[in-house]
Amino acid sequence: MVINHLNAKFSDAFKSEEDEEAEKSKNDSIKFLKDRGISQELALQIVDKSISSQGEASVEIMSKVLEEKFNEYKIEGRSSFNKKYNVFVGPTGVGKTTTLAKIASSLSIKENKRIGFLTLDTYRISAVEQLKTYAEILNCPLEVAYDKNDIKDSLQRLDTRDTIFIDTAGRSHKNKKHMAELKDMLSNIEDKEVFLVIGANFNKEDINEILSNYSFIENYHLIVTKLDETSRLGLIFDIMNDAGKSISYTTFGQNVPDDIEIFDLKGFINEFLREN
Repeated sequence: MVINHLNAKFSDAFKSEEDEEAEKSKNDSIKFLKDRGISQELALQIVDKSISSQGEASVEIMSKVLEEKFNEYKIEGRSSFNKKYNVFVGPTGVGKTTTLAKIASSLSIKENKRIGFLTLDTYRISAVEQLKTYAEILNCPLEVAYDKNDIKDSLQRLDTRDTIFIDTAGRSHKNKKHMAELKDMLSNIEDKEVFLVIGANFNKEDINEILSNYSFIENYHLIVTKLDETSRLGLIFDIMNDAGKSISYTTFGQNVPDDIEIFDLKGFINEFLREN
């Protein structure tokens, strides 16, 4: 350790002006990414890759590096909604019910899908009332399941619908009992797609913990909400990097069926790297 420290000090003492400029440029590029919300670790990876491939970390080169790195997740991140059941899960306060309603509304209006709603979120009366309002607007049935035994009967009553959207209770991902209940519930629903909803206003440590605690789900799509509540959009890249998959949708407001977009990687990168 002492020898390494001395070697580093020795190297610093004999740096050329060119080396110092290169190091400053690299640090400036890392800071540029970090200021926009990307973690130190991922920012360093992007900048190092840019420099090693093109000799510099300009905005144009970093854009190409980001697109190349995350492009492989593009196809997997998209849902076709061919499954009968679409289950929305995630921590409390991320806007699962509103997001579910936005997607359901779009499918109902644009694709004439016959929608049905099932809510398992009986812990909040407001959540049931909110979904009831959306069901009335879309003229579609709503079922409320108070426990695991109710789920089967509720789904049978909704069986004639093309697509059923299932809203789950948003409680802390640290609640092991709740996560066990969720795991049990998911295991009893076949022909399903699961959507993990995460807020863009979380920090990286929370994101890591959320992804870890929901890792029992074999396959899921990612939705990131509340982009309008943060100026540090770089967390999006850390979410994809940590999850190993792309994002299906992003949301940026409360308006239903608006304020939601299918995630466009290239467009997002351009927006992210745009200098104010």
